[in-house]
Amino acid sequence: MTPRQREVYDLFLKTNNKREVARLLNISEAAVRATVMRAERYIDPSVASAMSDAGMQDVEILHSGWIKTESASLYFKMPKDDVVQDLTDRIKEAMEDIKPIPVIHRVELHDEDIMTVYPLFDAHIGMRAKREESGEDYTTEIAAQRLMNGVAKCVSSSPSSKFGVIIVGGDYLHHNDNTNLTQSGHVLDVDTRIEATIEAAINALAAAIEIAASKHEKVLVSIIKGNHDRDAYIAVKVAMSQRYRDNPRIEIQKNFGDFFIMEFGLCMIAAHHGDKAKAEKLVMHLASE
Repeated sequence: MTPRQREVYDLFLKTNNKREVARLLNISEAAVRATVMRAERYIDPSVASAMSDAGMQDVEILHSGWIKTESASLYFKMPKDDVVQDLTDRIKEAMEDIKPIPVIHRVELHDEDIMTVYPLFDAHIGMRAKREESGEDYTTEIAAQRLMNGVAKCVSSSPSSKFGVIIVGGDYLHHNDNTNLTQSGHVLDVDTRIEATIEAAINALAAAIEIAASKHEKVLVSIIKGNHDRDAYIAVKVAMSQRYRDNPRIEIQKNFGDFFIMEFGLCMIAAHHGDKAKAEKLVMHLASE
């Protein structure tokens, strides 16, 4: 159970009133209900007993390991889907009280026969590098500002199509966590800690989305994971979902995974980061989808 879940759940046990807990903690009643429900997963006596017998006190930090009994030694590995879902739930919980932005005004004349696609691949926000022309560091702040400026130029020069699609095609963040390692163990040059990287990345993407929404009547946003931000991309995706939950003109694609596929008229638009398979092997899968 996370410290926040413990705090909310203990207060709920004391008051037996979710509305009162919401008032005392200055959060929404919906957030209290969701947190209590998640906390109760760890109160189940059978789950607590099984974990205690195996010497496991905190399921959230587990990845894999050995369970040793008198008669056998068993290797276990946590299901990947459960880990991703739990991480998603905890990010949603932390963001449930974010106030959504008001409706964004748009231009009135649109061409319904065309769609504008803005592909944002391999931004690697958070990477540290030297800029050859000046010798100065290429910082997270510079990367975020460069992305916003680039999107603004593209939007301003695009036709007034009714539909706009922003595809964040993986490796939007340079590092996945504060270990600063790739999945295969290679050391990454990073500019700052992951929390600051995620904040900068969220702010930059929000600005890009709102620039696009000022021109297009409907904006679809797809955020695909890459091999550098295989888990951290979830934080960006959930933050965007919460920010635009009251804006019907902005749709954040809900599914978590490696692919983006859609149809527009007689056209198929598909995207993948490129780390799972080569194009010639992907084509039949994408067509089938």
